[in-house]
Amino acid sequence: MANIVLLGSSYISRLERYTGGMFKVPGFVRFLGKGGMRTDTVPDCFMQCIAEIKPDIVIIHLGGNDITCESNATDIARSLLKLHDTILEIGAKEVFVGEIITREPSQRHCPGLTKALFDVQRRKINTTIKKKLGKKLLRFKDITFPKDYDEDLVHLSSTSTKSVSRRSGMDKYFFTLRRVCFSV
Repeated sequence: MANIVLLGSSYISRLERYTGGMFKVPGFVRFLGKGGMRTDTVPDCFMQCIAEIKPDIVIIHLGGNDITCESNATDIARSLLKLHDTILEIGAKEVFVGEIITREPSQRHCPGLTKALFDVQRRKINTTIKKKLGKKLLRFKDITFPKDYDEDLVHLSSTSTKSVSRRSGMDKYFFTLRRVCFSV
């Protein structure tokens, strides 16, 4: 039975609520999610938890909240890669990083940041991470903007459309992360 840690911002905390904490994989899953978290604000207690558990798999999904009008994509990518390496050093066996997915930037938290500017930085960060980590960068290829998002256009929708075959954005997110746990 594997020990798995999901580390990230509101996407992870919302996923925990969405699934009721049941990730439906063989093993123990710990959700370490905190809305608004950035790569430089990971709580010490989260890192201590990872060090104590020494998980088989850690999936990091951070970076979107780091992007501002003044941020530097190279610095954000460097911070994500440092976090990746630190988690390996403290005992995780495998660490994956989820790509930063598109969204509408919050004007309340970052006035002046447009979706176009957000996407320029997001793509550069993802490209840098991909060069370093290869297949350890998780792609969310089936999540579509704005179709799979809540009304705020920041978070993934948790409700499906009336079509039986249409999965919600959160379903797609869940299945992508879950697939990793079965592939290692």
